This record gives sequence, structure tokens and C-alpha cells, in this order.
Amino acid sequence: MEEGGPARLDIGSTLKQTRQRLSLDIREVEDRTKIRIKYLRALENEEWDVLPGPTYVRGYLRAYADLLELDGEVLADEYRRQFEDTGPVSPAPVDGVLSGRRQERPGDSRPRRVPPARLLLGLGALIVIVIIVVALVGGSGDAPTETAATPAAPAVGDAAPTGEVRLAIVAETEVEVCALDANQQPLIESELLAAGTREGLGKSSLFSVDLSPGIVRLIIDGVPNRVSLDEPATYEISSAGLQELAPSGPGCP
Repeated sequence: MEEGGPARLDIGSTLKQTRQRLSLDIREVEDRTKIRIKYLRALENEEWDVLPGPTYVRGYLRAYADLLELDGEVLADEYRRQFEDTGPVSPAPVDGVLSGRRQERPGDSRPRRVPPARLLLGLGALIVIVIIVVALVGGSGDAPTETAATPAAPAVGDAAPTGEVRLAIVAETEVEVCALDANQQPLIESELLAAGTREGLGKSSLFSVDLSPGIVRLIIDGVPNRVSLDEPATYEISSAGLQELAPSGPGCP
């Protein structure tokens, strides 16, 4: 720390020292968090260039801290202050991260900056979604019920006879997405989608989708499946429905 400067929390040392104090082997941490060992070591050594990207880093920090009974939000915010924000680094609440379970911090109300072009794109996509929903609902007055990460049942008449399914992704919060078709061809190449963005991926017999922490709707043959994630996840989508796999990180070449 520079003389006279604000206190900076050593994120990597905090994780590593706490793990060692709890006598946890890093392989046990991998089994319990589903985060690859090379990413866990990168977090402990603060080798941020080894990790997939800022969104994944914050998700991994929250998951790792939760296992160690640290405050993951404090670590994620400290990472954002030190390595993402362009402004001056503010003092880190060191006592808060070591206090055990996560604590509520009602004063943390910093607005997130959204680029104007992305905001306009998100608003336009949201308007299109509203128009489509109104057209589908018609005069019935019954909106489709969304469930959290439940397998999608093919709608009558929508499923192709070849076993293909139609997939669209709607981002309710900012989320990083990688999507591949049955031939492992990228449909979305690790793209950060703004809140309100809708991406139609067409039809395929199999989709593989990697998601960063956030909230999205996976619309399978017209049936929405709402997924809320605190850490990265991977899903496989076919005519059999929606299946969650062990997170693999970004899968696009």
C-alpha cells in the first residue's frame, strides 16, 4: 500500500490464507464449487488474465468466498474497484470480508454505467419482445407461466419432425453468453448481452449454452424457462428438454 493512500484488500491472499486455515485442499474446493483448479489458483494468485473475463471473475469470487464463509460481495466489489473501475480506488471494508457470513450493505447503491448505444439497443429489443408477447397472448388474458430452470416441454405443432428445437435467449440482466449448435458451430461467441436483449438462434437438434451469473430466459419451442444464476453454468438443450451440466467456462473457439 502506498504511503498515505487508501487501504487495498489483497483478494488472492485472503482466499488462499482462509482456505489453508480451514485445512481445505484445492481439489476439494474444485469438487464443491465446480470451478476448475486452474481458475482457483488464478484467483489466489490474482492472475486475472488467466480467467475468462470480469463477469466470470466476480461469479467465481462469490462462489469461492461462500464456501470459505467470507463475504463474496465485498471481494467482488473490491475486484471491480481495483481492476474494472477507472476512478480512484476507495478503501476496502477488510473487516467485513473476514466477519464470517455475508452481511447486508444498504449503502451500496452505485449505479452501473450503460453505454448509450447498448441502452438504445436494449430498449428497442424490449419493445419488440412486448409486441410479440401481446400478439401471442391475444385476447386470452393468460400470460405463459415461467419456471426457474425447468425442462421445456415442446409446444404442440412447434417441434420439427427431425427432433430439432427452436431456441431464443432473452437477457433480463447483463449476462455473457456463448452458444453452440449441434455441429459445435458458434451462434453467439462469448458476447456480453445487455439487459432486454433477445437473440434468436434458430433450430438445431442440440444447443450448448454457457452463461455467466445473471438472469436469462431460454425460450425453447415457444416455452420460456427462466434461469437465475449466482455463478457460471452450462446447459444442453434438445428435444428432450433443458439439462444443466457442470460449468465449463467459455466454450466458443
